[in-house]
Amino acid sequence: MDVLGNSVRRKILRKLSEGPDYVLRISQELRMGQQLINKHVKVLEDAGFVHPVWENSSRGARKKLYSIDKFYSVRIDFSPYLYNESLLLFDDEKEWITSSEKVDELESRLKGILNSLKGTQQLNPLKIIISEIDAEFEELERRRAKLLFIRNMVKRETSESMGDIDRREKQVLHHIIERGPSSVGEISQGLLIREDSVRALIRELIEKDLVSEKNRKLELQV
Repeated sequence: MDVLGNSVRRKILRKLSEGPDYVLRISQELRMGQQLINKHVKVLEDAGFVHPVWENSSRGARKKLYSIDKFYSVRIDFSPYLYNESLLLFDDEKEWITSSEKVDELESRLKGILNSLKGTQQLNPLKIIISEIDAEFEELERRRAKLLFIRNMVKRETSESMGDIDRREKQVLHHIIERGPSSVGEISQGLLIREDSVRALIRELIEKDLVSEKNRKLELQV
């Protein structure tokens, strides 16, 4: 997520989404220095978002291009009672949901187009499929927005139900609600609070019968 937070890197990814390309051409099209683009491409490569591919040249020396070879999805949601960030990798088709009638129908039509039409004949039918997929995405986003709205209401109620509990103690409770049973180390890392401070907070919460410890994991007691 930190890697993708840089606007130059996102512009590079946008260019590479059009197909493998050279650093020189990317720098020219983005009107940025080649050294700067090289620097950001290296960061993207180290993070696993892009990788080099080699192209044979009639002049002898091979040329290095960069390519995106995996399917990622990035999401950030935030509101007064909600913060979610996720970076998902969808490179294993076995993990995809395939039990949708509409998805299966779109996939079947795509295969039909690829098998029966050639070259530019494919363009208009493929454009229609893209527009239908975008309509499906819009419907999914509307449903997701409603679920996030309900989740936000739930978080608001959980926050208000804690009453006048100490702010730090609330943070620990919110962490357990969000992440489920958690160790002291996990809570410390998630909240950026020292472990000895977390242990002190846990003792207070145990005394108030709000959390309990089972198998070295803290969980809600109420």
